[in-house]
Amino acid sequence: MANVNGFGKIRFPLDNVRIWARFLNTEFKHGTNFTAGPRTDFWVMGYNVEGAVTNFGVKYGGRMEVLGGVANMFGPWPKEWRPPMLEVEPDGAMSYIGSTNGPPGRYFRKLVMFLDEDGESVSLPMDSQPVRYGRPNNWFVPLFVHQPAE
Repeated sequence: MANVNGFGKIRFPLDNVRIWARFLNTEFKHGTNFTAGPRTDFWVMGYNVEGAVTNFGVKYGGRMEVLGGVANMFGPWPKEWRPPMLEVEPDGAMSYIGSTNGPPGRYFRKLVMFLDEDGESVSLPMDSQPVRYGRPNNWFVPLFVHQPAE
């Protein structure tokens, strides 16, 4: 796929597909935009997500690689509700490079949320990442990698 808009409006994880996408843009502000599910390999080179929602998720052993993009954190969400930018389950694989853009410090507090082997929620704080130059409280993620336990 190339230059696709609206693709992320799928409510269920993608199942048994291989996707190579070059620049995805979505306006879906009501849940995770892209989720790799069982038997799915999802490769993205460049993306834009509008809204303070989880950008990418991996479930049921899916695999995903995102090489560059922007999480535009604009949306009507209350400050109390702050989803992670990424979500990955223990059996999923994900690598991610990207950045945030938007109201300083308003939404994302967590870069990623994991469910560990015991089903407990574990998160990595967004402020553990480098600050985007010239954009206070916006971050650049040089590389995040999660591999399932062997």
